[in-house]
Amino acid sequence: MKVLFYDLETTGFRPCGIMQISMIGIDTDDENQDFEFTSFVNPGDEQIHPQVPHNLTLEDVRDAPAFEQISDDLMEFIDGSILVGFNNHTFDDCVLQDAYGIDDINEFISSSYDILPLVKGISQNRALQENGLMNPRPHDAEYDVRSLIALVERLGVMEELPEECTVAARLLVQLLDFDQFQIPTSDEISGYEDEFLDDDGYITLGIYAGRTLEDVRVEDPWFADFISQRMA
Repeated sequence: MKVLFYDLETTGFRPCGIMQISMIGIDTDDENQDFEFTSFVNPGDEQIHPQVPHNLTLEDVRDAPAFEQISDDLMEFIDGSILVGFNNHTFDDCVLQDAYGIDDINEFISSSYDILPLVKGISQNRALQENGLMNPRPHDAEYDVRSLIALVERLGVMEELPEECTVAARLLVQLLDFDQFQIPTSDEISGYEDEFLDDDGYITLGIYAGRTLEDVRVEDPWFADFISQRMA
């Protein structure tokens, strides 16, 4: 069975344009057969909503293909798969339905699984943290997907999730490099506190490297709390 973990970055709340899509998966019947479809997308005339928590700009995706240019390839890639996402039942699945505007996508969407209810509705970043994991590039679709795979593998067997999904996560973690999603401990690195802030108080890891905690706390309080807790 082909299982795909996926995430979208969009211009905002529905209706919206897609700016990035990432799907990473594996055939659970052939553990050497892994798959990836990751692409930036030009949303055309759609403007970015100021409250959308991602780190893309329209300039970043100006030269990317429009969704219509990759939609056929994406549909073929999805065909016959189980989809797994985070908060996808109320957002990502719906955005794909909007983008295609056809009933054909519904047979895939109806067989998708959402991890959000399985972690009792907390954010993906919080669920990662509670399970000893982290996302070094939050709000980047590819890293969100890879961290989701790590989370599903760490959560293990769940009654609400088909066995194929947990098997796929386990196989992908073994096959791909997931070390960067493990929270380092004080026993694992020397100069532990210095790994996160430099002498001038600037963050040294992740997408906010070069910025202060105070500055980042306004934009991404979870990340600021994460750094603060790691240094406590």
